[in-house]
Amino acid sequence: MASKIFSIRLDDRVVAALEALQSPDDDSLNTTLKRFVIDALGIDVHSSINTVNSTVNNDERMQELIDSKTAYLADAMNEVKHSLESEIEALKTRLTEQEIKLGES
Repeated sequence: MASKIFSIRLDDRVVAALEALQSPDDDSLNTTLKRFVIDALGIDVHSSINTVNSTVNNDERMQELIDSKTAYLADAMNEVKHSLESEIEALKTRLTEQEIKLGES
């Protein structure tokens, strides 16, 4: 699994809190922070295969949701477009009728 490096600045209060959370297994505050973030996210690093499978399933569900919402929005936009086009045609007709009446006067 790919990983990324993050660089953040923490104020003294946060550093003190991290130091209080530091366990004997943590070789640095970076390790403590990493453990804390992973725990806060509820990720079990020992079951990486399940995490990958879950991520793939979530990605597929997200894509299905995006596709569904995109289709819904496209349909709604087409309805609005057709409605506006009908209104425009009705206004053009009324305008033409008004012009005819003005020309007859």
